Amino acid sequence: MLRYALSLGLIALLLEPVSRLVQRRSVGFSTAGFTYHPDKDIWRCPRDQYLVPVLSDSIRGIVIYRAPAATCNACPSKAACTGSDEGRQIERNSLSELEH
Repeated sequence: MLRYALSLGLIALLLEPVSRLVQRRSVGFSTAGFTYHPDKDIWRCPRDQYLVPVLSDSIRGIVIYRAPAATCNACPSKAACTGSDEGRQIERNSLSELEH
């Protein structure tokens, strides 16, 4: 029983850094082709539309940006960009530097 508990603890310790890496990579992929403009605090998509901040959570250190639903729903690249009918969304960690 002790061996089992120790092996579970070791697995949990190994999963932590792996999950951080996966999260960083997914942020990079989710923003591929998008450009962040820190002076305006907006994202520009590859089709020259803008995602603006819609939610800021200072406790979790995140900002959520969204493009207008009507703009995304009419975009010819929508299928490759988002499946949401509410507009493309990007979540940025506001506490650390964003990696591209």
